[in-house]
Amino acid sequence: MSYRLLTGIARLAVRWYYRDADFDGADRIPPTGPVLLVVNHPNELMDAIFAGLVAPRQLTFTGKATLFENPIAGAFLRHMRVVPLRRSQDERAAPDPQAPPITAARNAESFAAIHAALAAGSMVLIFPEGRSWDEPRLAPIKSGAARIALSARDAGVRDVTVVPIGINYERKDGLRSRVLVEVGQPIALDELSAEQSQVDVLTREIAKRLHAVTLNFDDDTDADEVLDLATVLAATTEDIRPLGDPDAPLSAKVGVARRADDIRQRLERGELQPETEERVRHVQRRLFALRRTATRLGIRLDDVALDTRLPAAGRFVVRELLLAAVGVPLALWGRLNHVLPFTLATWLGVRTSTARSQLAMHTIVLGVVLIPLFYAVQTAVVWRLTGPWWAVLYAASLVPSASWDLRYTERLRQVRQRALAWRHFREDPGLQAKLRTELFSLRDEAASIASALSTM
Repeated sequence: MSYRLLTGIARLAVRWYYRDADFDGADRIPPTGPVLLVVNHPNELMDAIFAGLVAPRQLTFTGKATLFENPIAGAFLRHMRVVPLRRSQDERAAPDPQAPPITAARNAESFAAIHAALAAGSMVLIFPEGRSWDEPRLAPIKSGAARIALSARDAGVRDVTVVPIGINYERKDGLRSRVLVEVGQPIALDELSAEQSQVDVLTREIAKRLHAVTLNFDDDTDADEVLDLATVLAATTEDIRPLGDPDAPLSAKVGVARRADDIRQRLERGELQPETEERVRHVQRRLFALRRTATRLGIRLDDVALDTRLPAAGRFVVRELLLAAVGVPLALWGRLNHVLPFTLATWLGVRTSTARSQLAMHTIVLGVVLIPLFYAVQTAVVWRLTGPWWAVLYAASLVPSASWDLRYTERLRQVRQRALAWRHFREDPGLQAKLRTELFSLRDEAASIASALSTM
């Protein structure tokens, strides 16, 4: 019951903090039997939340042993079936003279608990990087996940499956940004050969499959450059996207980013022919020039397919005015009742975070504490002023109105941007055709380069 309750709270918190979360390949996770989920770890607690949301059944979590040092946190973690893992870096940072030497056996009890969970057919989550960090790539994959899986199989647990999951954040510390959770190709341990069952070999295979479902860049500069290019290329579409979902799917953007980064790395390594290298650099220059033009004008490239004829504009205005008649009062009600707890949680989240990987976690945890407190106080005031029935109705309106406020505020932002694009295109009819032609030309040229390189 505690797990289901926290899962419900987590879904709501994620829906409020992030604009959208897509889950790709969830059908690859076995619905029954022992499963070890190996997940990348760029964003502290949020990674465990998203792993729990994509999993079809309750998870047994693992966490660093230092989290259990706080008595209250330790009691809660044990209640939630979190298995402590002693990390070598923690042991070295705070050496205990009475502790045994740091060896692989330091987690013998934890491994036994995980083996028992797998033997019972449970699903266990582990972060094989061993830590959460702010670099835009996977940290080196440690051998713990492979050792756990192989030792469980050797202990007689049958049908153990290792499932890689990549969590890709559009901007992990960005409020109302997007998240893509990708499930990779599973590894069935019973099907591995003797050579594949070696710890180092399986560790490399886990790393390979995790790299296939994550974005990995050398540094933030490379990440920003490639993601900017991917944003432009993913915007190419024949039809205008709906205001409620104005951006190209994050999965499309991530797919383009992976191909673009592969080409960028090959370019830096000098692996391309001179004529191909010149084609790539020419496309890069055109992409950045197009992005600069759109940014200067305040136009979203996703809006280049906008119908600028007056009848279409009239339908747009009538629809948005009718929606505003209902939407604005409800959004204002949600804003009025949540501006204080939302602002306070966001402010405290920023003040208490020392790394980008902590901001979402701190803001959400603080929100989970503060918002119910504000709800209780506000509902009590309404009860005292108007009576119990109005208080019940008031309390029932809080969550839906907050959700609507967040969604409708974003819609209004898109309405303003689309209206700005419409004005530019009406004032300069050739601008829309120019942008659209260049965007589709770049898409075709980039696809041609990627296709040619894939055969090399």
